[in-house]
Amino acid sequence: MVSRRALIGISALVWLWAGYNVLRIGVAAYGPFVEPATFALTAAVFAPFFVMFQKLARENRVRISNMPTEKNNPFTFFTVRSYVIIALMMTLGLVLRGIPAVPRFFIAFFYVGLGSALFLAGASYVLYLVRFDRYAEADTHAAC
Repeated sequence: MVSRRALIGISALVWLWAGYNVLRIGVAAYGPFVEPATFALTAAVFAPFFVMFQKLARENRVRISNMPTEKNNPFTFFTVRSYVIIALMMTLGLVLRGIPAVPRFFIAFFYVGLGSALFLAGASYVLYLVRFDRYAEADTHAAC
């Protein structure tokens, strides 16, 4: 069993790790495609994922702050729904990279945009963790 603060830390590590790995794959494919159009496509992917991941991270932080007990199962840093979404996203990513018809250009801009958004969501958990006492108190009765 771990504290709510530890759950926030676990969430931070998972989001940062996922973001780093997706970003790393995208950056490795990006080399031959460095041009304004690729940057624009990367930004177009990043923007909606950034908004979505920040919202999910905020909801998750509030959920953790409102857990009824201080000590919780370490796997409760995500909901069952979140685990399912992660499994689907990982499967889709593996399938996309395995299909020869999917151009490396797509992998480059899509993965850099997605990975950046994931990594920044992880960074938001780190910020929350650093200021945990202040934020957790404010979130204790916040609506998700």
